[in-house]
Amino acid sequence: MFTKIKHNYKNYLSFKEKNKITPLSKISIFLLLILDIFVFASLNLGMNFQTEVINNPYTKYPYECRDLVKNPTEVQDYRSDIYLSHSSGNNYYNKYENIKATELDARCKKINTYLKEISEDKLILDIVQKIKQNKGALNEIGERLSYIRDNYNTALFEKMANQQDSILEMDLNTKNAKAKYDNLKKEQEVTDNILQTHLQMFKENKRVNELYNYVITTKEIITDYESEKKFYYIKQSVISVLFLLPLLLFFAYRMKVNNNRNNYNRYIITKNLFIVTLIPFTIESMRMVWNLIPHTFFQKLIELLYSLNIPFVAYYILIALFVVILTFVIIKVQNRVNLAKKDKKNPLYVIKSFNKNKCIYCSNKVDYITMNYCSYCGNQLKETCTSCNQLTFKGLNYCVSCGEASTEE
Repeated sequence: MFTKIKHNYKNYLSFKEKNKITPLSKISIFLLLILDIFVFASLNLGMNFQTEVINNPYTKYPYECRDLVKNPTEVQDYRSDIYLSHSSGNNYYNKYENIKATELDARCKKINTYLKEISEDKLILDIVQKIKQNKGALNEIGERLSYIRDNYNTALFEKMANQQDSILEMDLNTKNAKAKYDNLKKEQEVTDNILQTHLQMFKENKRVNELYNYVITTKEIITDYESEKKFYYIKQSVISVLFLLPLLLFFAYRMKVNNNRNNYNRYIITKNLFIVTLIPFTIESMRMVWNLIPHTFFQKLIELLYSLNIPFVAYYILIALFVVILTFVIIKVQNRVNLAKKDKKNPLYVIKSFNKNKCIYCSNKVDYITMNYCSYCGNQLKETCTSCNQLTFKGLNYCVSCGEASTEE
C-alpha cells in the first residue's frame, strides 16, 4: 500500500527531471498564491450555488411558504408577517433572487402571487389602515380610562382639602370623573365595534378568502418538503463530489502531461490547482461517507443503553469497533507489504518488470539498455557476469552475453 502511495507520488506529484527544475521567482509564487485563492474561492462559490440554491428543499419550499401552510389562520390576520414582508417590498430571496424564484415550487409561487395581490389591493390597504387607526384610538381610550381609575382618589383628596387648582389632567375632579369615565366607555365600545367590523371585512375579503382556501388544500407541501429534506444532505455531498471530480481529473491529467513533457512551470501550476481542488473534494467525500452512516440506529442504541443505566457499554462497543477496524487495516497493510517483498524475489515478477521497463523496487519507468541504476530509488539494474565479465541484467536467470546461468540461480 505504502509502495503504491510512494509510486503514485513519484509519478504524479513529483517532477521527474530534477535537474530541469528552475525555482520560481517571488513574484511568480505570489501570483500562483493569488491563483490558488481565486480557484479555491470559486470552487466554494460554485458548490454553494449548486447545493444552496439549486437542488435545495429550503429554496424550493421556503420557510414563509411552509409556515403559512402549517398555520393557515395567519392569512386572516392583517398583522401577519407575510403581509408585512410583501407590503414593505422586502423579498425573501435576497441572494440569487431571480434564480431562486425559478427553483420555487409551483404551489409556493401561487401563494406568493396571492400575497402580492393582497398587499397591492387598494381596498385591503384602506381596511388595514382603518384597523390600525381604530387600534390606536382604542389604546388611547384605554390609557384615559386607566388614568381616571388610578387618579380618582387624588380628586377626592383635592375636594376634601378644598384645593382650587387641580394637579390632574383632563380637568378631572369628583364632579365630572364619573361622566368622563362613562363617556369614554361608550366611545371605547363604539370604536371596538367599528374595529371588529373592519377586521371582519378583512377576513371576508375575496382575495384573502381565495388565499385561505388555497392554502388549506396544499398540506402536501409539508410532506413533500420533509421527503426531499430527508436525503438532502446526502444529495448535497454527492452533488459537490460530482461537481469537483471532473476538475480534479482534468488537473491530474494536465499535471501528468506537463510532467512527461518536462515543462516544470506548467507542471507546478497544474499541481497547485490539483491540490486546491483535492482539498474540498476530500472534505466533501468524507462528508458524504459520514452522511451515509446510519446515525439514527446509533442514536437509538445509545438511548437504549442510557435507559438501561448501562451507558458504559456504548464506550465498550466504540472501543471494540475502533480496535477491530484498525487491526484489520494493519493486517491488510502488512500482508500487502510482505506479499510485495515476496513478489520482488519471484523471477516472474522480475521478468514482468523488465518487459515493462519498470524498476522492480519502486515500479518507476527505467531504461534497462542505457541505465545501470534506477534514478528514483538507486536500485542496481545491471551486474557483471561471473562467466564472461560482461554486464547483464540483474535478477534474470541467464546472462544476455554468454547465456550462462546466473550465480544467484
